[in-house]
Amino acid sequence: MKLFFWDYDFGRLRWPVDRALVLNRLLAEGDLAALRWLRRQVGLEGIRDRILARCGRGLSPRQLRYWQTIAGLPASEVDSWIAARRKSPWDRRAG
Repeated sequence: MKLFFWDYDFGRLRWPVDRALVLNRLLAEGDLAALRWLRRQVGLEGIRDRILARCGRGLSPRQLRYWQTIAGLPASEVDSWIAARRKSPWDRRAG
């Protein structure tokens, strides 16, 4: 898990104090093992609640569709988040 927090002093991160940071980072960057760990910590409901609270920010359309299926995110909300990203100049930039 340390590799996902390369820009933090990993030894100082604490659950639940840094819960939001850990959730956001692992949802966006975590591998399968990290996502399994996260699911054990907060369950699908905790994952769903975090994604909904952030309106899907930080997650790619592919990740959003995955969590829509796995965690039961409302399709209409996921559709609107993805549509909004397609309109954003940041998501249309080359690179």
